[in-house]
Amino acid sequence: MTTEEIFDIPPQPAETCPLVDKAQALAESALGHATNYDKCDEEELRDRLWRIESDLGDLVGYKGNGLIEEIRQANESIRNWGQEWKDAAKNVDMIGVYHEKLKNYEDT
Repeated sequence: MTTEEIFDIPPQPAETCPLVDKAQALAESALGHATNYDKCDEEELRDRLWRIESDLGDLVGYKGNGLIEEIRQANESIRNWGQEWKDAAKNVDMIGVYHEKLKNYEDT
């Protein structure tokens, strides 16, 4: 049994590092297509612009469904998971406080 199961907390969300790596690769790709544009003919410029548009489309998406939105949702899941652990820790701490109060009450 996992600690998440013991405390009735959802499983740990997936790591976001692969998503960030993918976002960085898309941004670097777009930047690479934008360099040395002054040495290109019109056809190559059009091709580069299409590749930049494709990279940025994957990154920011259309109507908010790109990789950045996926990263935002993953971060929200991690934040919520952390909050659940924080709340669970407070509850565990309060159990100890109440136990001490009861123990002290019984001693009097």
